[in-house]
Amino acid sequence: MKKICRILLLVMICWVPVAQYANTGSHLRSVNTNCCEATSLRNVSFTPLSLSEIKPGGWIKQQMIRDISTGNSSHLEQMRKLGEPITQPATGGYGEFEGNFMDAVIRNSFLSDYGPWLEKARGIVKFLLENQDSSGYMGKENPNNFQTLSQKEGELWGQCCFLRSMLAFYEYSQEKKYLEAVEKSVNQMISLFGEKSNRYFVGESTIEGGARAHGLMYIDVLERLYLLTGDQKYVNFAFRLFDDYSNSINLKNTDSQLDNLLNINLPYLHHAPHVAEHARVIYWLSTLSSDPKYRKAAQNSLEKLVQALSPSGGLVTDDRILESVGGKYGSAELRYEYCSIVETANSLESAFQKFGDISLAEQAENVVFNAGQAARFSDGKANAYCSKDNQIEASGTPDNSTFRYQYAACHRIACCVYNIGRLMPYYVSNMWMKGDNGKSLVAAFYGPSNLNTKITGVPIKIEQLTMYPFENEITMVVNPDDTVTFDILLRNPSWSKTTKVMAEGARILFEDDFIRLTKQWSKGDEVKIFFTPSVDVKVSYNNELYVKRGALLYALKINENRIATKIWDNPGFANYNIIPFDNKEVNRFQGYKLPVGSNINVLSDTTMFAYWKNPGSSLDFPYDTPYGTITATFLYNGQRVQEKLVPIGSTILRKTTFSTER
Repeated sequence: MKKICRILLLVMICWVPVAQYANTGSHLRSVNTNCCEATSLRNVSFTPLSLSEIKPGGWIKQQMIRDISTGNSSHLEQMRKLGEPITQPATGGYGEFEGNFMDAVIRNSFLSDYGPWLEKARGIVKFLLENQDSSGYMGKENPNNFQTLSQKEGELWGQCCFLRSMLAFYEYSQEKKYLEAVEKSVNQMISLFGEKSNRYFVGESTIEGGARAHGLMYIDVLERLYLLTGDQKYVNFAFRLFDDYSNSINLKNTDSQLDNLLNINLPYLHHAPHVAEHARVIYWLSTLSSDPKYRKAAQNSLEKLVQALSPSGGLVTDDRILESVGGKYGSAELRYEYCSIVETANSLESAFQKFGDISLAEQAENVVFNAGQAARFSDGKANAYCSKDNQIEASGTPDNSTFRYQYAACHRIACCVYNIGRLMPYYVSNMWMKGDNGKSLVAAFYGPSNLNTKITGVPIKIEQLTMYPFENEITMVVNPDDTVTFDILLRNPSWSKTTKVMAEGARILFEDDFIRLTKQWSKGDEVKIFFTPSVDVKVSYNNELYVKRGALLYALKINENRIATKIWDNPGFANYNIIPFDNKEVNRFQGYKLPVGSNINVLSDTTMFAYWKNPGSSLDFPYDTPYGTITATFLYNGQRVQEKLVPIGSTILRKTTFSTER
């Protein structure tokens, strides 16, 4: 059977003591797990929860608050004047930047309870609601017919960005007028483009980057509306738009046209953010159609996507073809765009929800915890438009495309800085799902969080206490309003060699890649989970090796100099060229090899790697100072030397992959 994910050669090598637990009468179960091999798409799907039911805690919440209170997101409106200001009359503009900023404001403010942004969010949606015209349209002009709108290449994309943001506001606030406003707007679009003779995807000519093809993401709005209302017309319109897109012959970014997806030998070629976002369209449609072509297209899409992911999870771009995948395999030497980081994570989270394959969840975590952190300053004051895993320098000039390599408070083209605020909110919103037709709760993604939902009609809260992924122990405190019996499904990561679970009075069953806990839950019940990762050496597409422990990728940190090329009026914000502090250090790192021999499967030298927890790291900001390090043994000029590897998210310049001494 076909494999969704690349199956990487593993070496299980570790120096990690496993804690001993006394048998106190609790149900203590363990299982040895190996790296899973994802096969054909499963007939398993989980139900997303309302956005208002999950909130972050711990370090995730602290990162989000710092990003929006003192990071570059807090001053984007001053640094980059929006083309169509969302607090002024809608007289012109593109819509993408405005809509994505609106999305970041709404999701971060409600999730973090950050007062200034809560006020900003309410002001934004109030303005949009007041300026919605009688047809339901929100935009720079009222289209009287489909021809008027179809001439505006970026308009459907702009509408998507606005409307999915307003839907999020509805879910958080539960104020029905915002749902009604979105439905009114979408109904107008259906009236314009519901017929096959009225086409939107008729080709592009003027806007760089394929603005019209971005419009396929209007299906994001339709998927969420269908989830909220159950109205079949939104499904019908989604198929109509996808059919229109798939049958266009003069369109940019056609990788996700149905015929192209059905050709497994045709790799992804075009603009990486389009590839990443379009992927989740076919995932959703494949769960609704009885036509096996859609299922096949979804499986092919996943195979094409993951083979183009770098070790950190970044969707690579060909350096010769600006911002496009270019048929490349995932390489630590190729750059990845921050917009595609966000969209890749969102699509993989969506794929896991629809297909239940844990390899997809692990890929999503890889993107969020590794590429998503490596392409930004840990304090949130700058991020890279394009970053890469093996990054020796990050510098450029504003007068050509190399500006994308800078870590900047705001780039000349600002799509990526507006997306930095969207990564964590979407991850948080997917941490819990429902399974078994709503009768069980599924712990899909781990991290400090708070769940507030209902199961079989009973209100229940679950607090997830953990430093995951920096620590691999999780305590879940379960607090139902009344005693209630239901199942909790825990995702069991493939990298956990022996997973242990403690839950007093629960029946604990290991089912494939999940652990099922069945119990009559009462207030204060606890579930303790102990994942046991080793230090794993994995093989990249260019046959170099990289090092992971659990969900985190580790790299050699190259000491850096930051040279400000632009100082913004807002104190503390700048655009930087980042160069090595010492070129001799770079040259030495470039010569390092991992002395694992000719058969890395039988490596027994466990002294090569030792994991150490750093007592000086912050519990609130664990990327600032590496939370943990791995002491690794390398071969250099015939001698063995030891160096510290740190999480890639704690680096800007780094060496991540290494050749091997055979």
